[in-house]
Amino acid sequence: MAAALTLLLAAFAPGLFLVWFFVRLDKTRPEPLRLLVGTFALGCLSTLPAGLLYEFLGFDVLWFAEELPFLPSFLLMMFVVGPVEELCKFGAVRLGAYRSLYFDEPLDGLVYASVASLGFASLENLYYVIEYGLEVMLVRAPLSTLGHLVFGSIWGYALGQHYASGRQRGWLLVGSLALAAAVHGTFNVLLSYFPLMTLAYPLVGGVLVYRAFRKGDAASPYSSRRNYPLVHCNRCDQTLTITQERCPNCGALRPLAGSTALLCGSCGNSNPFDASFCTACGDELMLEYAASAQEDTELVDEPAGFWVRFLAFLIDGITAAGLYLFILFNYGIFLGLQFGDGAFDSVEPSLFVSLTPLVFLIYHTALVAIWGTTAGKRLFRLYVVRKDGSRVGPGRALARFLASVVPGIGLLMVAFRQDKQGLEDLVCNTMVVRRSRRPVVAS
Repeated sequence: MAAALTLLLAAFAPGLFLVWFFVRLDKTRPEPLRLLVGTFALGCLSTLPAGLLYEFLGFDVLWFAEELPFLPSFLLMMFVVGPVEELCKFGAVRLGAYRSLYFDEPLDGLVYASVASLGFASLENLYYVIEYGLEVMLVRAPLSTLGHLVFGSIWGYALGQHYASGRQRGWLLVGSLALAAAVHGTFNVLLSYFPLMTLAYPLVGGVLVYRAFRKGDAASPYSSRRNYPLVHCNRCDQTLTITQERCPNCGALRPLAGSTALLCGSCGNSNPFDASFCTACGDELMLEYAASAQEDTELVDEPAGFWVRFLAFLIDGITAAGLYLFILFNYGIFLGLQFGDGAFDSVEPSLFVSLTPLVFLIYHTALVAIWGTTAGKRLFRLYVVRKDGSRVGPGRALARFLASVVPGIGLLMVAFRQDKQGLEDLVCNTMVVRRSRRPVVAS
């Protein structure tokens, strides 16, 4: 157990440190922690399609490239490894954080690309320390881990510019991905044949990325307009900006337009909702963001019924089972490569029996704790919340899964109870709601 924790710490510590170091440079409009954690996790998971493609092509880049002459190795790194890994990291951002409402300025491209790249590098580090031992991190920590950050920052910068242009610079995005793949491939070749030359990547590239973060934060469209109007949450009295749909503390919906006063972001003075300037300090309020609260729709949570929860349950079961089979498939490949044919048959069956509930537990608990939903629930806009509408924490998410070990009982209770709570909901004081946007009815 201690040895496993040592390997994990050695593999992930450099990447997590770099995440902290660079993310803290985004001072004007910081990104939410949950989205950063999710992007890092997706970056880790993006190593899996890359590994599957390598297996499909019939090689493993951990040792295959070392056995090739220079020209085949160069072609392999430039036209396979570089493009594949950069596209996988790009997919982790494009399919995740880029679709979020929090991706709202050019610097966000750099932020999320860096986090996803470091997640990819961290899990890749784990593969290397398992294969070669802890000493490999003496090279990978300062070179390869920071190198992935540099490669990802190339297309991350372009992704931010693409967003700022109203998604009109697709050519810049394609070119940046090609450049990142070429730089990545060149780095791998130099690392194998001219290792001293790779020192330029963390030294020069790291400095350039640092300057890009600083420049991006200074050039943020929000940097010269810091006086965001604030409102008080009706449930917990926490202050939130007028652009946020939900309270970051308890998850409650933002007060409706006209139901509360605007608080000056500079002096805290209470102002009428339609104020253009603070009546105390005279500072100009951000009218365009105040206007964004004048929406004619609002989010509405309603208890989810039996059939929609049943369909979500089936989809989640299929998804978790697919994840379980995917793990077994890769484990079998690993054993075959390491110990030869027949190694998989020597594994104790109890390992597979114990792995099954563990995969389902991690799947349900992690997704509900981080995003408040699972893959199946998300398809039907279902979310798990506490009875007061606030988010479900990790402990409650775990307890909720343990209480639903026999899912048929909970689903039957949903079918017959008026409040649509199952056994797990009653035990953990939660409920599953269907979230929709509806017009605001004027009173």
